[in-house]
Amino acid sequence: MKITGLDLHLVTLPYKAPIEWASSSETAGEYLLVRLCTDEGPFGLAELADKPTWTGSTPRLTAQALRELFEPLLRGQDPLAPERLWVLLDRIPGWPNAKAAMDVALTDLAARQAGLPVWKYLGGWTDEVPVCWLATRGPYEQRLAEIEAAIAAHGFRALKVKIGKDPAGDVTYVQRLRAALGPDVEIAVDANSGYNAQDALRVAEGLRDAGVTLFEDPCRLPLGVQTTELLRRCAVPVLVDQPIKSLAAAEAYVAAGAPAMSIKLVRTGYRWAERIRQHCEDAGALTAVGLNAETALGSLMSLHLHGAHRHFQSVPSENCFHLHLRQDLLTEPLPVRDGKIRLPSVPGLGATLDEAVLAHYGEAL
Repeated sequence: MKITGLDLHLVTLPYKAPIEWASSSETAGEYLLVRLCTDEGPFGLAELADKPTWTGSTPRLTAQALRELFEPLLRGQDPLAPERLWVLLDRIPGWPNAKAAMDVALTDLAARQAGLPVWKYLGGWTDEVPVCWLATRGPYEQRLAEIEAAIAAHGFRALKVKIGKDPAGDVTYVQRLRAALGPDVEIAVDANSGYNAQDALRVAEGLRDAGVTLFEDPCRLPLGVQTTELLRRCAVPVLVDQPIKSLAAAEAYVAAGAPAMSIKLVRTGYRWAERIRQHCEDAGALTAVGLNAETALGSLMSLHLHGAHRHFQSVPSENCFHLHLRQDLLTEPLPVRDGKIRLPSVPGLGATLDEAVLAHYGEAL
């Protein structure tokens, strides 16, 4: 079997309601779909949700890099010999998001050939993954209504709440959510580095009183004495996200005392995610599988990673953003029941693209 090339599509899918991110407001998401093709028919799938403030790229730029830099190196190569492939591909520095997409596609193809779902191919811990609902920024009453509707419809038992704009107001907001939802819903928060260090420590005191389990990126976390001290003093365990772009970064933050960190496939692919997870497990640090505003295909990519290993089970996966989309890409829905997603038992990612949706919302690149 030899690789013949890449099939690339840019897909724009509308959200059910506008989303307020830390640095932008969106009504739709842009996604790069990657299909790694072979001369014998089997293929591998991957997705990227590039945003300049998240990955430093856009779907079109990443597609251009894949087409011009990496596809010529892939053609004619054996997709089931990944070590040989990475010797070639890593000659080109940078572009971790493009390399992550190729890694996922290669893993999907290899698992298909092995006759195993990706979660079992990578480790095989469980096919049932607990997930959390993303509560985006906005007025309290509106967010509470959306949370209660999500819990009623899907049985969520965990939330990830976006904060980071107003220290005192954010604490009140989370405390009101706790009072409304009761003690049985797990709440983690993400400030997207929105506070300064002093405000972050003060906010953490109020979040602890509200029973918050993890405080993601409370402020900027440059390596050094100040961050080490903040990680030690913070009243809620800090989940480090934005700086974790490599194994070296994960090792440095573990050494600085980070109690938890986020792994995102858009940065690492499976091969580096595995090494980061192993290092954190050996060091006693928690790992969370983070969201990337993905479709159901992107959710499946990350959910398979979560299901593969025992170590991920302490933190619910964040990967159900596809529920925020008005239209999704797969022929079969990816439902959340009782706050969990059941992973496919078929080989590979278990994702079949809806070609009609792809034709309507997509553009070949």
